[in-house]
Amino acid sequence: MANKTRLNKTPFVNMFLYEENIPETIINQAAITGVKKMKDQNQSFVQSFKQMWGNYPEVAMLLDKNHFIVAVNKFAEDLGVKPGINCFSLNQTDRMCRHCKAPLMHKEGKAQRLVGFYDGRGVVDGYWIPVEGNDSLYVHFGNNITEWADPDRFPQIKQSEVSDKK
Repeated sequence: MANKTRLNKTPFVNMFLYEENIPETIINQAAITGVKKMKDQNQSFVQSFKQMWGNYPEVAMLLDKNHFIVAVNKFAEDLGVKPGINCFSLNQTDRMCRHCKAPLMHKEGKAQRLVGFYDGRGVVDGYWIPVEGNDSLYVHFGNNITEWADPDRFPQIKQSEVSDKK
């Protein structure tokens, strides 16, 4: 029986070949080709994101499974949000936000929504939407709906208005 030869140590190459003496250059070339293909595919998703969300009037972000920002719309860009950082760092924290629905979105494979009151932001209607054709990317955005929110459901609105007038 032939020896199992592991292709490569890179995490996305996760298979074994039942051949002996596979040249290391072929193994490495397969890994490099895989990385280039993934990069090209992600560029296509970034371009599509910018076409669809570029002019959206609130912050919209394309993120990966590890919460790294891959792309942002113009509104976010104008606020100084840049790709390459964790989204939760925007809230001055080093861990995922407690209200984040991305893990549930990934687990269930469908969009998630959360409406909540956030100090300094008001009532936000937030969404986490998986990207069709790429299970590691998702779009996250939120709309400030404070002026339409029911003050009985969100009593913080009244408290916020009082503290703003002081």
